[in-house]
Amino acid sequence: MHIRNRNLDDLAHLANGFAGLMVGVRQEVGCAARGHLNRMVKSLQQDQDSREEELEALRLMASRAREENDLLRQRVEALEKKLSGRQKKKS
Repeated sequence: MHIRNRNLDDLAHLANGFAGLMVGVRQEVGCAARGHLNRMVKSLQQDQDSREEELEALRLMASRAREENDLLRQRVEALEKKLSGRQKKKS
């Protein structure tokens, strides 16, 4: 009977060791997953920041293009008016 108890004690000791190992594995997997997720979130934030900068640059370019377009439209209208006045004088 004494041998059986020793075997059961060894088995219980082994089971406790295995349970402790599983707790450690769970903690390691949790830390690794958190680290991976943190890196992914940081990367996504940097990508978003970069895109926001690009968008702001595009907005500025579009605004400048609109202003230049307005100035060119005014110049064309003035030239057309001037040309129209010359053509009326010739007639």
